[in-house]
Amino acid sequence: MSITSTVPETPVVVEDFIVDDEVERNQQIISIVTKFVPLPAFSNAPADAAFSVTVLSGGITNQLYRVQVQSKDSVVVRVFGKETQRIISRESELFYQSLFLRTFCQGKNFLIYEFLDGFRDIDFVDMPTHRLAIAKQFAAFHLTATKHSREVGRFEKEALTAIDTLRQWSVDAFTEEAVSKLSDKQLATLTGAGMTSNAIHSHVNDLLSKLETVRNELVVGVCHNDLLCANIMRRTTSGSDIGGDLVFIDFEYGNRNFLLYDLANHFNEYVGLECNYDKFFPADDLILEFVVEYRRAMRELLLDGITPFGESTQSAFFSTSDEAEQLVCLQWIKYVKLLTLASNALWSCWAIMQAAHSVIDFDFADYATHRWRRFIATKDSFSQ
Repeated sequence: MSITSTVPETPVVVEDFIVDDEVERNQQIISIVTKFVPLPAFSNAPADAAFSVTVLSGGITNQLYRVQVQSKDSVVVRVFGKETQRIISRESELFYQSLFLRTFCQGKNFLIYEFLDGFRDIDFVDMPTHRLAIAKQFAAFHLTATKHSREVGRFEKEALTAIDTLRQWSVDAFTEEAVSKLSDKQLATLTGAGMTSNAIHSHVNDLLSKLETVRNELVVGVCHNDLLCANIMRRTTSGSDIGGDLVFIDFEYGNRNFLLYDLANHFNEYVGLECNYDKFFPADDLILEFVVEYRRAMRELLLDGITPFGESTQSAFFSTSDEAEQLVCLQWIKYVKLLTLASNALWSCWAIMQAAHSVIDFDFADYATHRWRRFIATKDSFSQ
C-alpha cells in the first residue's frame, strides 16, 4: 500500500492475548497468524508446514517477531510493551497504521502486519544522508494522515501531543504508583540529574507557556511523533510491492500535533540512543535544507490536490517571493529548535514511565537523564 493510498483495509480486531512464555508464545503466534492472516500461504498452510519465528531488531517499546512459512511469505507480529496502554491509544495506532501498511489483525497486546521484504531500517548515522528523501516523505505522511483523520471526524478530538500529552505525561511520570515501581538505583539516577517532580513540572510549564505564545504561527496536522531511524525503512532490493523507496512504520504515537514538532523530534533522533548531541545533532544549515525540501514537497502535493487544510493554513507553505520564502525558512528553524525542547521533555517523562513498568532490558532511567540534560542545556538558547 503506497503512502498516498486512499482506501485503507480494515484489520480484524480480536480478544486474543499473546503470553510471555517464549515457547508457548511462538506456538501461539503461529496459531494466530494462520487463523487471522488472509494470505494463502498462512491460511491454507498444511499441517506439516514449516514455520519460523525470529526476533527482529526495533525500538525500545515493543517486541517484534517475523513469522515466515515455508521460507517464503512473512508477516510481522508486534507484541506491545508491558503497561504501554497507559500512554498509547491502540485504537489510534490501528487507524494510522492501516493507512500506510497492510495490517491484518490487532489483539489485546499485539498487532500483525506485512513484512516489508526488500527494506531495512536506516542507521541513525545515515539519516542526514537521506534527509531530502525523508523530508519529502514527511510531507506525504503529514498530508495523507491529516486528510484521513479529518474525513472520519477524529482530528479535532485528538489531544495535541506537544502540549496536551506533554502536560499529562509530566504528571503521570510521578504518580505514586509509578514512583513506587522505580528501584533505588533508578531513583538515584533521576534525582542526580535534577529530575524531580517539582523541577520537571516547573520547566514543562515554562515551556508550555512559551509554546502558547507562538501556537497560532504553527501549522497543526497529524504527526508520526516517533521518527527515529528504526521507524524509517529504506528499500534495498526489489521484493515488496509497496510504493516508494522510503516507508515509515510504527504508528503508536501518531497523533495531532504541530507539524514542525515531527521535524524537531526527528532531528533529536539524529543522535541515536546514546544521545551524543555534540557530535550528531544537525547544524542549522542541514536543518535549513530539510525545511526547504519539506516546504517544497508540501507545496507540490497541495497543488496536486491533497488538501486537508483550510486556505489560510495552506498559505503557510507558500511565499510571495524567494526572499520571503528564505525568511520563513529561517523562522521555521527557530520553531524547530523550540520544539526540540518539547520532544526532549516528552521523552524524558516517557522514559521515567518506561523505567517503572517496562520489562525490556534497557536502562530507561539513564536514557531519561540524557534527554533531560539536553533539555536543560538548550532551554534558554532554543527558546529565543
